[in-house]
Amino acid sequence: MSDPVYVFIASRRTTPTRMRVLWQVEREDAKRLCSDKRTATSNHMLCWTARPGVPEEDWTWVEDNGMYDQVLNELDIETKEQVAV
Repeated sequence: MSDPVYVFIASRRTTPTRMRVLWQVEREDAKRLCSDKRTATSNHMLCWTARPGVPEEDWTWVEDNGMYDQVLNELDIETKEQVAV
C-alpha cells in the first residue's frame, strides 16, 4: 500500500501529551523505519499513524535534528517535513 502516514516520537514524560510529528512518509517506509532497532531507546521510540488527529490540537510538527539521518539513508527513505494537511 502506498499511502502517506505520519512518523512521530513517543517518549516518556512528554508534555504536552500531543504527538510530536517528525515526517510524513509512505506506509511501508514507516513500517520499516519504526521497526528498526536503531529508532528506539529506553526513553523514546519512533511510531507511525495514518490518523494523527487535529493539527496543533492532537499533534504538532517538530524540527528534524538529524538524529535518524543514517537510518533514513540506509533504509533509502525519503521524508516530507511539515506537509500541509
